Amino acid sequence: MVATVLEALAATHAHDVLHRDLKPENIFLAREGSAVVPKILDFGVSKILGDDAERTKMIRTGVLIGTPAYMSPEQVMGATVDLRSDLWAVGVILYELVSGRLPFDGKNYNAVLVRIATGDTDPLSMHVPTVDPGLAAIVERAMARKASGRFSSAEAMREALTDWIEGRCS
Repeated sequence: MVATVLEALAATHAHDVLHRDLKPENIFLAREGSAVVPKILDFGVSKILGDDAERTKMIRTGVLIGTPAYMSPEQVMGATVDLRSDLWAVGVILYELVSGRLPFDGKNYNAVLVRIATGDTDPLSMHVPTVDPGLAAIVERAMARKASGRFSSAEAMREALTDWIEGRCS
């Protein structure tokens, strides 16, 4: 399913749209015939990338946009974000799917933001000792502290995940 979400995200990114609020609640599972297909919902805080003034008017400056637990460090810090912030969110979703817990927690909203901005998460293997190292590496790369350490695109992350799945099935 996550590979299909990444496929949809790649299509979104191909139109220079940054979602900025990917989380499980914004992924709807729709039935198409006998298949269950994930659909990305709620583009209410999305950002259209580019220099066009009309496009950038759609963004409010100085406002924290997104759901804290799924926000990338650059979002939390109010820095420039790009499509790799959405890949961070997919990494958080994968971490949560595998471990049953969010990678960053805290007593309140602000504590979660501070942890995301300043700390590293526990390795996935700490919570799931039997996790396949290949899957853990994909999650770790998606959640690299610096955007430059993440996958370069949703398609690249989808390929890595698909390759891992195919390797496990052969």
